[in-house]
Amino acid sequence: MLIVKKQLIALLLLTAMLSSPAIAWEKDRDVRALEEKYHYIRIEGGNAIENIKFYNMLNSDYDGDIRLWICSTQCTIEINGLKYVKKTNNNIAVFNLSDYGYKIGAKDEMSINISYKFSGKFKKEIIYPVDEMKIEVFGDEFVRGNVPLKYSDGVYSSDFKPLKGDYIWIEFEEHKEQNMDNLIFGFTAIFAGLVILMFVIIKRKQ
Repeated sequence: MLIVKKQLIALLLLTAMLSSPAIAWEKDRDVRALEEKYHYIRIEGGNAIENIKFYNMLNSDYDGDIRLWICSTQCTIEINGLKYVKKTNNNIAVFNLSDYGYKIGAKDEMSINISYKFSGKFKKEIIYPVDEMKIEVFGDEFVRGNVPLKYSDGVYSSDFKPLKGDYIWIEFEEHKEQNMDNLIFGFTAIFAGLVILMFVIIKRKQ
């Protein structure tokens, strides 16, 4: 009887060990199956438009979840000209392909467009491996962030390859020229204050 119990316990432990990888796989199936061949982000004012080309790395069709990190409470997802509004939960919008009759073929690609409004700082966490990312920021505001940005012809742009798990942020300030004017004004005021102070000290010594 004791031997039977030990065998039963061993069988249960073995079943648990074998099922754990399956549970983990199902939980992160989209992250394991998909990668982004190209990710483009266009920012103008408080509007963001993203184009993502997803690639299915599996040897079979994929019709599961696609997770999107959105710095807004909702977004519009466009696939093949059809639009779907999805709400976010903790900045994540989940789009299940099979719910809408879509699938990505084995070793094939699917392009989706996303649009949404945001306020304040633009933020994004990288969920999937990305081969190439490009960000363009249009507008008169001075832009800075934790990604390499270059300015040309009224557009801030960045081309780079982020790592999965990276956190990207871009924030907007007053126009660069206005900031420079404020800086010059500040230095002028300080210089004038020093001149007046020296004049007062000299007058007192006299």
